[in-house]
Amino acid sequence: MFVLKRDSKKEPVMFDKITARVRNMCYGLSSHVDP
Repeated sequence: MFVLKRDSKKEPVMFDKITARVRNMCYGLSSHVDP
């Protein structure tokens, strides 16, 4: 699976990178939120 970047390049999806970003954004939220 690939993603299309803003500069029109295709890159393979890195789910670990996406999960890490979501986890950082959820820091400090209610304990009911599970990224």
